[in-house]
Amino acid sequence: MKRDKYDKTISELIVASADYTCEICGIRDGTHQCMHDISRTYVITRYDSRNLICGCAACHFATMKDPYLHAESFKKIKGVEENQLNIERARSGDRLKPFEKDEIRAHWQSELKRINKLRLEGVSGKIELEIPAILL
Repeated sequence: MKRDKYDKTISELIVASADYTCEICGIRDGTHQCMHDISRTYVITRYDSRNLICGCAACHFATMKDPYLHAESFKKIKGVEENQLNIERARSGDRLKPFEKDEIRAHWQSELKRINKLRLEGVSGKIELEIPAILL
């Protein structure tokens, strides 16, 4: 599936909010990627931080090859309840209109600026994100 400008923005945000640390194994090796709990084919959860974690390339590859490891990793990090909500959101069949995707991207860009500012001030570790109203 082709990545777009929305994917690029949310990926940068997820990795930055995790302080460039794999949320599965804890490594900081520079190979970090944005990992989706529910497949990117479901647009309603594709750009939603509640469906995403930061993972190193090795953990991303391992969880793609092992559905049980994938599910357990996300449940451990996000919690069982959040996992269920992601599934429900995906199954809803809701779609995003182009202007809604633009609104979400603008929100994530402002969150990325906030995180970068906090990092410059010396804040380290995971920084929680504010969910755009359109996704609530």
